[in-house]
Amino acid sequence: MEKTLSIKAARVERGFSQEALAEKLGIGKRTLISWENGEVDVKPVSMFALAYVLKYDIDELRVPTKKFTNKPHLKYGS
Repeated sequence: MEKTLSIKAARVERGFSQEALAEKLGIGKRTLISWENGEVDVKPVSMFALAYVLKYDIDELRVPTKKFTNKPHLKYGS
């Protein structure tokens, strides 16, 4: 079984701070934080860039999926 790492774990393992990796990728630090926390989906081109910069195969990186919250169904009228 292949080892998979979260974006954060891969970043830390390669010795990057959030600021340094964001700068290397040409993105904002907040965008990287959102990727690490699964708040936004990472576009495929960005995943390839992450894998390249972190020197991992793309299949070795585990990406959290966007977190959705369930909202109660609203009923209109009585």
